[in-house]
Amino acid sequence: MILLTLMWIIIILFILLVIMLSFTFNLMLCGNFKYSNSLKDFRGVIHFGGKSMGITIFTNTGIKIGLGKYAKPLLTFALPRKKSKDKSRLKVKSPIKKRIKSRWKTGLIILKKIRFDYLELKGTFGFSNPMHSGLAFGWVQALRGAVNCPKLKIDIRPQYNNQPESDLEGNLSLGFKPIVLAWYGLRMII
Repeated sequence: MILLTLMWIIIILFILLVIMLSFTFNLMLCGNFKYSNSLKDFRGVIHFGGKSMGITIFTNTGIKIGLGKYAKPLLTFALPRKKSKDKSRLKVKSPIKKRIKSRWKTGLIILKKIRFDYLELKGTFGFSNPMHSGLAFGWVQALRGAVNCPKLKIDIRPQYNNQPESDLEGNLSLGFKPIVLAWYGLRMII
């Protein structure tokens, strides 16, 4: 009797999990990147969940996670920093062409299942060589002209002052169904 009750509880929890994962979730990335000779700073926030509630990850000084509303999370906690691993121990496997082709196709299918809401990028940037700043600005303007989309807002100004200097802010919002991505992700792994 207890085993049967436990089995039904597990089945009901599994069904509720599948139903919850079939809803569309939003992923919003907000960040600020500053770089100069004296200052190197990156601040980012990741929101995952609905329109105004979900999981928030702050990357200001270490990693902090918040649960609840994005503006004022109900619960926040910090993750401990990991020690860096020795990269000399990592082994590189030789790629197999068939697996790469099938995973590439599956990756493209996964990208088609993700809904692009908007991308906003604004700020200034500059390299130590003004020519490099001008070339990068030209490529950004070419990209902006090639992709004529109202959901894509790029407002970047170059700095031609012979020193590396950047101050960029950006927002990205995506929508997807986790169960669909999990299905194609499992197909990619297998």
